[in-house]
Amino acid sequence: MVGDQSGQDADQNIGNLSADDKQLGYLPEKFDAGELYVSVADNAISLERPERVNEWLLKSSDIEDIIRKENEKAEKEANKQREEETILADRKRREEAATKIEQAWRRYRIRRDFDELKNSSAPCLRVVRTFIKTLISTKEDAEEETAGVILLYSPEIEDNKSRVTKLINTNRHMDEQLQDLDNRIALLVKNRINLQVKST
Repeated sequence: MVGDQSGQDADQNIGNLSADDKQLGYLPEKFDAGELYVSVADNAISLERPERVNEWLLKSSDIEDIIRKENEKAEKEANKQREEETILADRKRREEAATKIEQAWRRYRIRRDFDELKNSSAPCLRVVRTFIKTLISTKEDAEEETAGVILLYSPEIEDNKSRVTKLINTNRHMDEQLQDLDNRIALLVKNRINLQVKST
């Protein structure tokens, strides 16, 4: 009875509307208790299905679905951005840690190499090469020495410098001997091949 009355009232309201408003018709809305129809023109409510029902208009459920999907999309984008920021922060932290480890390792190697150069009677070639650049004298060094400017080196460093110089000279001499030995071996091999060719 209430539905019939509401439907009649709604139909009367439609009679009073303009032609454009009448074209709009009613919008169906579904609830747990059932379905009702709301006039698009004047928000009149009908419990009975009227003649003109616009199924193409968005219902509240459609709008809620769109809002939910947009919220999910926005949340997904925010989560993705947070993940990227976390990855970048983690990468930066690892790079900083790697840099610190690398610097500590270099300091350790320099200390170890210097100790080997200082304490070993025959330090390895790698250690000698590491500290050889400290022996290279520049034009400024020569001018300072000739001008009588005395550089204050500790006796330990001077001693190490002298030892490194001796080692470099010894290594150079050994390289020359090794080269000479290689040349002699090559000549012997060549002579042996020539003898084998002549004997055949």
